[in-house]
Formats: sequence, C-alpha cells, structure tokens
Amino acid sequence: MPVDQSAPTGANGVAFDADGMLWLADLFGNQVLRIDPSTGEILERFPEEKAGPDDVVIDDQGRVFWTGWSSGRVGRIDPKTGEEVIIAELPAGANSIAFARDGRLFVGLVILNTGLYELDPEGSDEPRLITDAISSLNAFDFGPDGFLWGPLEDAVAKIDVETGEVIDRVLDGGFASVRYNERDGALYALGNGGDGAPPKLVQIDLEDSHMRPFAEPALESIDNFVIDPHGDFFVTGFNVPQLVVIGPDGTNAASLQIGELRK
Repeated sequence: MPVDQSAPTGANGVAFDADGMLWLADLFGNQVLRIDPSTGEILERFPEEKAGPDDVVIDDQGRVFWTGWSSGRVGRIDPKTGEEVIIAELPAGANSIAFARDGRLFVGLVILNTGLYELDPEGSDEPRLITDAISSLNAFDFGPDGFLWGPLEDAVAKIDVETGEVIDRVLDGGFASVRYNERDGALYALGNGGDGAPPKLVQIDLEDSHMRPFAEPALESIDNFVIDPHGDFFVTGFNVPQLVVIGPDGTNAASLQIGELRK
C-alpha cells in the first residue's frame, strides 16, 4: 500500500539505520518517519499520539528509540516485527537520547523539566535519575573518551554519566546539538548565529578544545543533525519539512524536501 507523502510539520531528531535510510522525529506531527535520504520519499510512518517525538537513536539490532518531549514517554520501534512499546515514562521534556559505546541508553530533559537519566532499553528496569541539576541538556553524543558531550544553556559540556558531574566546558554560546564524527575524530556543534546571523555548524578539536567555523546551514531554524558514513551532514529545522545536506568539506550540497508539500 502506498505511504502517504504529506510533508511533516517539521524535522527534529534524525538517525541513519544500517540500510542507509533516515529516521526522523516530527514533534508537532506526533510521528516518527522512515525516509529515503536520496529522494525525501516517506517509506514508513509511525504515529505516536500526543507523544511529541523529538529525537531518535538506533541500536545495533536496528530498533529505533524515540523520546516524547511533550509527553515524557520513551518508545521503541522494531521495524523488523512492527512491534512498538513504551520503555519508560519520564517527566515531560524528554529530548536528547544516545547510546554509550557499551550499549547503555541515556536520555536528557529540556525546557519543561531538568534531568539526565539512564534507561533500560528493554524497559524492564525503572529509569535511573543520574542528576536533576543539569538544565537544557539538548541533543548529545558520546565521544571516544566515554564521556557524554552535549549543549547546555550557555556552553558545550563534557559530562560524566556515572555522577552527572560537568567535567569541562569547551565552547561558550547557545547550541542545540552535538555529534561526534568518526571520520575525523572531532566534535561538531550546531547552533543559532545570534543577532540575526545565520545558523552555524562548528568543529571542536578534542585534543585542545580549539573551535573553527565549519558551515552555515541554509535554514531559518535549526534543531538537530546527523553525519552519514560518507561524511555528509544532514541538518534539520524544527518548523520546516526539509533538511540541508552539507558535504564533508563544509559546503551546502543540497536541500532535501521530506514528502510532498500540499497547497
């Protein structure tokens, strides 16, 4: 049966699966989508009523985990079986989600509440609150050092997930998403330019914390990004149903429309 190609309300968290397809959280559309990144075609839709999916991550079994910002729910989709389950009920504001390199799963809260949690991917054990002293911990990732790196209100921070302690702050300013790039061993942070400047994507050297400008995504609003195996950056905007694709050299390569706009 053909999949409805109506464009989502916007684009939030994104992740690539093992087949090279893109999974997208559509917060205001209350759905998770599977998309062909070469065409923007919607391959599958997973409605999540009143959940407000904000970010997604995929485990080594191919299961897709999403966070519900408006609901606090954290769900799991198994594309192979079609099974959908809720693995945790957190306070509203569940947003950032990432797997550590040892397979442990972590979720952060933003705006509506504060906190960093460890979750059981199977949903059997209760969530473990690591700390509620960290505010606005947005889209984060783990570096090769085993520490969590993510944007707080005023900096990009290095965090110990065992204690919740902020170990270091490497970059001042307002950022929305941080990702580690396996290809060059650097962190990348996405943020608003401020004072009318365009959005910015910057590279952070983990050896000396040196920052250099990398790209200016051609989007009016920014939310999140993911790096594909070829080194391309797929950047989302929370109120537009399209992504900007930036090449490994920092040049804007294309604009990817998701689905079809309706007049």
